[in-house]
Amino acid sequence: MSINNIKLIDINKNLQKKAILNNINLEFNKGKIVGIIGANGSGKSSLFKVLSGLWNFDSGKILFDEIEITENKNFIRKNIGAFIENPNFYEDLNALQNFEIIKKLYNIRNEEWYYKLISDFGIDKFINIKLKKCSLGMRQKVAIVMALLPNPDIIILDEATNSLDISAVNVLHKLLMTLKNEKIIIVSSHILEEIDSLCDDIYMLDKGKVISKTNHESNRVYVIRFKHSNQNIDLLKSGRIITQINDFTFKMECNNLNELFIECNNLKLEVASIRNESSTKLLFNGEVES
Repeated sequence: MSINNIKLIDINKNLQKKAILNNINLEFNKGKIVGIIGANGSGKSSLFKVLSGLWNFDSGKILFDEIEITENKNFIRKNIGAFIENPNFYEDLNALQNFEIIKKLYNIRNEEWYYKLISDFGIDKFINIKLKKCSLGMRQKVAIVMALLPNPDIIILDEATNSLDISAVNVLHKLLMTLKNEKIIIVSSHILEEIDSLCDDIYMLDKGKVISKTNHESNRVYVIRFKHSNQNIDLLKSGRIITQINDFTFKMECNNLNELFIECNNLKLEVASIRNESSTKLLFNGEVES
C-alpha cells in the first residue's frame, strides 16, 4: 500500500549545540510537488537528511499516513528515494554496475521502468564508463536514476538539477510532473524560477524555521507554444485560452501548470515552450535536443 501523507510535528535538531531545525511543522501529500527554498545554512539539506533517515532528530514526530516510524531503516530504504548532496554510488564501477547493485538490493524486476530512465536521461551513452571518469553532470544523472529506480512512494531531491544540462532538467521536470499524482515529491533548488514553475506549494526556511508558505491556488497567465497545430487544444480543461497569438501559440490562464502539462501529454499536445506572460525566460523548453 502506497504512502499518501507525511507529517512533521515539532521537529527539532541540534548540531554542535546549535539549532539547525527549530520546531518544524510541515505536511506533504501525494498529488503535489512541494518546494523547499532558503539561503545556504537555512536548514534545507538538514531537513531533507532528517526526512530521508540519514539523520536522527532530537525531538518531535514524523508520521507516515498517521503512523510514527522511528529509526526504521528498512521502511525508509523501501519507501524513500533521495538525492541529497554527495551521491551514494561506487566511483570505481560504471553506471551499469551501480544500477545492478540497486536492482539486486531492491529486487527490482520492472525492466521497462529501468530502460526508460537510462534512455530518457541519456545514460545509455556512457553506461559502461567508470563513474570516476565521468563528468559531474553525468554522475548526477546516475545518482538521480539510482534514487528513482526502486520506484519509491516518496521522492526527495535536494538541488538535483545543479549540474544538469537543460535537456536533462527538462527530462526530470517532465518525469516529476507525470509522477506527482502517485508520489509524494519534495524538491529544493537555488533557482527560484525552477521551483515556481514546478511546485504546487513552496516553503521558505530561514535559520532552521519555516517562515513562509506560498501556493499556486491563484490563476496565472502563461504563453504556451505547441509544436503542432491541433484541434485538441480546445479540449483543455485545466487552462483557459485568453488569446490565440498564432496557429501554435496561445496565452492561457491556469492555476496549476503541472496539471496543464500532464493534460497536454494526455491529449497528444506536444508543448514546445512555456513562459510567464510577464517574462521572456522559458519555464519549459521542449525543443532542446537530448
